[in-house]
Amino acid sequence: MSHPPVVSIPLNNIEDDVRDELLPPRPSKSIGRLHRIKQAIFQSSNPTFKSLLIVVKFSWINLLFIFVPSALVVHFLGLDAKIRLSFLFVSLIPVAKMIGFLIMEISSRFKSENAQVFLRCTGGNIIELVSGIVAIRACQIEMLKATLVGSMLVNTLFVLGVAGIVAGLKFMEANFQVTGTLVHGLLLVLSSVITLIPTILYYGLTSTTLQNVTVEDGRRAILLVSRAVPFSLLIIYVCWCLFQLRSHRLLYDVEGEEEREEEEQALPQISLAMTLCLATIMIGILVVLTEYFVSAVIDLSAVQGQPTPQWIGFILIPLVSTLARQDVFEASESAGKGHFTLVIGMTLEAAVHMAHLVLPLLVIVGWIVGKDVSLLFNVFQATCLFFAGIIVYMIVADGKVNYMETCSALVLYFVICFAYFFFPKGTVDQYKPLCL
Repeated sequence: MSHPPVVSIPLNNIEDDVRDELLPPRPSKSIGRLHRIKQAIFQSSNPTFKSLLIVVKFSWINLLFIFVPSALVVHFLGLDAKIRLSFLFVSLIPVAKMIGFLIMEISSRFKSENAQVFLRCTGGNIIELVSGIVAIRACQIEMLKATLVGSMLVNTLFVLGVAGIVAGLKFMEANFQVTGTLVHGLLLVLSSVITLIPTILYYGLTSTTLQNVTVEDGRRAILLVSRAVPFSLLIIYVCWCLFQLRSHRLLYDVEGEEEREEEEQALPQISLAMTLCLATIMIGILVVLTEYFVSAVIDLSAVQGQPTPQWIGFILIPLVSTLARQDVFEASESAGKGHFTLVIGMTLEAAVHMAHLVLPLLVIVGWIVGKDVSLLFNVFQATCLFFAGIIVYMIVADGKVNYMETCSALVLYFVICFAYFFFPKGTVDQYKPLCL
């Protein structure tokens, strides 16, 4: 049986309406152009372009980068201090988040998870370090000390408290590695005791039995002790690094959780050269924004009834750092999965870095640039720092935690923040080193 021959009819001989039904719709020139542009952007083989695309798309917080030029414009226009402070506060969040992402890119090149957490905690305190250096240049030493204490309390009480409550929603008790955690708790208590020595010396010098001690002698003694304390903290920090990364690293690398071991390690997404280049640019932007932020704080504190620089350093700057690093969200996510050893590393380890590395470095930087940075904390800061270390050590001492313990720590943090707003400033001005 033969098939009838196939007759091809030219399309030109077909009516227009019939031809439109036979052929697929032709894309318009504008749609085709947009498609080619989209392909060129998202399917480019250029590694530099791909790296930049990854950096731009990694977080929705990048949308807040629009506040960076806006904050600069507001600053140069000399608007009200509250407006400048608000814009600068928001602009610091995406910059710090970007720095945190770049630090994660660098840390992902290490095989040891302990080394990754260690590097992230070290680099995660970049906001406090930069703001501290800017505060030293502006002679805002009290704001600097409030920032250091506030950052340690945020990590030990707030972030740990929220993560513990999230873990309590799924587990009766969250277990974690005991030995390494107890070392973190011990270092926090030890750092609080060591940094309180200048404050204890102050109250000894102001006692009624020492009538022959002049203000200048007392100021000199406190400053000398404050400069000796950082070296003791750095010695402990070096020993801790060797303990954690070399001699006893298995205590930190082994979590005892099969699910955690099965998770894939994060791989670097952008080149090391691109990472270092972008990190340098972001740190430069952070320095500029922080300097304008401190300037706005000084202008705002000059107005009667406004928050003091100490309160802003105690609350706002640690809050910016925490929001940028998203410590609360990451710690809560890990706690919800039962990985509380990782939560301990993100919270207590960050506080240890702050107490044993950032604080000594800032005192030494002040010494080098000729600014007298003492560790003479007021009685409120000293008391909160000491008892926070004691409470955290009591929470982690048994190697397990429940929501009742961490909820108590969280409530304590909010009470401290509320009370600090009403704490009078200038309580130790008599022996405060001069900053010229």
